[in-house]
Parts: sequence; C-alpha cells; structure tokens
Amino acid sequence: MRNPYTDLGVLKAYACLAAVLTSWEGLRVSGVTSTEQVAFVLLMGVAAFGLVDAVANDLLPTPYSSKLAGEYRYLTLILLAGGQLSVLHAAVIYQQVGFELIRYALDASVAVLAALLDFGLRRHHAKNDDGHGRGLPADAA
Repeated sequence: MRNPYTDLGVLKAYACLAAVLTSWEGLRVSGVTSTEQVAFVLLMGVAAFGLVDAVANDLLPTPYSSKLAGEYRYLTLILLAGGQLSVLHAAVIYQQVGFELIRYALDASVAVLAALLDFGLRRHHAKNDDGHGRGLPADAA
C-alpha cells in the first residue's frame, strides 16, 4: 500500500528548504546585527530538524524513521511559519519592497497548510485504525 504521507513529505521538505534559503539570504546581508544572526541560525536549525522529519519519516522507505522529529512536526512547521512571517515583518518595518515579501508570506502559508493537512491525515487514520496498528503504513509518530 502506498504511504499517504509521501506527498506531504514533499510539501514539508519544500517548506523547510524555503526556510533554509530565507536564513541563508538573511545571513549574507551586510549590516545584520548579532541578534538577527542568532534568529536566522535558529530558523535554519528548525528547518534542518523539519527536513530530517520530512525525509526520514515521509520520503524514505519504512525502516528509516526519526521518532523524535515525528513527534514534534507540528511545532516544527508552525515555528517555520512564524520564522518566515517574522522575516516578512522585519522587511516591512525596514521598508523593503519586492517580490521576496510575497515569497515569505507564501512559504509561511505552505508550512501552515502542511501542518494542517498532516494533522487531518493523522486524525483520519487514527479514527480508522483497527487497534492492531494497521491504520497507516509507515507511521513514524
């Protein structure tokens, strides 16, 4: 049976890679304060943690999993969305305009959408579980 999380894994991987790109761009800007650098490094760390979850729990075959990352995936995705929105907020405050502002908002929306879809899919399969753990193949969390 096909793992229904595979498509969400691609969506989660995109959200994480977008946050890594945002962090990398932020760290490369000249004049970034040390507090902003710490914030970008934290965002990159959360994105790396989420990428481990997406790859290990959703994209790789069943024997590979990361239970720790699977348990905190909702928090990870919401933190990614918050990080993208905080970058958007800072850009608006510094009166920067451009298409990257739309990208920050869309990437935050993708992270929230992935969290909601994952939550709904897990809830659906938990309701349909027959008590023997056969409700969902390759469920790491």
